[in-house]
Amino acid sequence: MRTPFFAMLAAALLPSALSAQSATYEYFGTGYCATPSFTVTGLPVLGGSFAVETPGSYSGFFQVSQSLLITGVSDQTWSGLPLPYAFPGFCGPLLASVESLKSVASVPTPGTLVSTPLTIPNDANLLGASFYQQVVQIEQLCGKIGCNPPDVRLTRGGHGVVGY
Repeated sequence: MRTPFFAMLAAALLPSALSAQSATYEYFGTGYCATPSFTVTGLPVLGGSFAVETPGSYSGFFQVSQSLLITGVSDQTWSGLPLPYAFPGFCGPLLASVESLKSVASVPTPGTLVSTPLTIPNDANLLGASFYQQVVQIEQLCGKIGCNPPDVRLTRGGHGVVGY
């Protein structure tokens, strides 16, 4: 007779247990100026991978750009700075702490999108781990009489939770 009781209890608790372990990814904040955007395909699941798609780095005769993917563990503070933090001269505030920087691949034409895959180890200790992401693009235009100061643009943020 205990079996039906445990079966009903398990059926009642299972949906909440699964939702607590579900992988999620949501965007927050907004882009500023002529900010590049990024999108995510897939979800951060244990032992799986997801991808961040953003304009790639570019090097041409009059233009150089570098795109970097920021990944951090906080959207509240970074190195003593409160987040979001607006650096002077940057288009858009820093929304995520910077624990990891990953260079985005180079492309032959400005604005070409690049997919950067990220793998989540199959480690149960990561279940429920929360992380934050943002893309920074640094661009410099040059002409016959020299180069302009670098233009630094930050995207909206992304918040992921590792799950099944």
